[in-house]
Amino acid sequence: MTESILNVTDAAADKIRSAKTSEARSRDVFHVIQGCALESGRTLAVQIEIDAVEMDDAVVRVLLEDVLKRRYVWAGFAAFLCLVSLAVTSTRAMIRRLGRRWVSLHRLVYLAATLAVVHFLWLVKSDLREPLLYAAVLTLLLGLRLWFRLVRSRTRKPTPNGAESQLSRV
Repeated sequence: MTESILNVTDAAADKIRSAKTSEARSRDVFHVIQGCALESGRTLAVQIEIDAVEMDDAVVRVLLEDVLKRRYVWAGFAAFLCLVSLAVTSTRAMIRRLGRRWVSLHRLVYLAATLAVVHFLWLVKSDLREPLLYAAVLTLLLGLRLWFRLVRSRTRKPTPNGAESQLSRV
């Protein structure tokens, strides 16, 4: 009798732990979405102010030219979209749903990091030391990642039928 109670208690404890873990992940995704909403809210406030001004063709043309001149906006927004896609697909359910494609999708982190550095480089006008420091750190980290991957591929023993383990693709 006590063994069955202990088993039920252990099962309940596992369910509670699992629920807490999924709740924490949901909370993390919620925080990312909340941050996105706050940033979008700032953008929306600017758009509302722009909409308050009568929008004729000349105003729209000037706004588009202004945005096209500021290429750092495009680089930053592209990095932001990459990071949002990574945040949304980081839950267990999405990992299961995407399967092997999840790893390929999460390689967007390299693109996002590069775009963020480019965004920072293009944004800064006078003192380029800080963005160049970030660029150097990113280059060093990506270079080390590539070097370790090459070393690991040379020292790895061949597997039967040329199959690779899923972990080696990460």
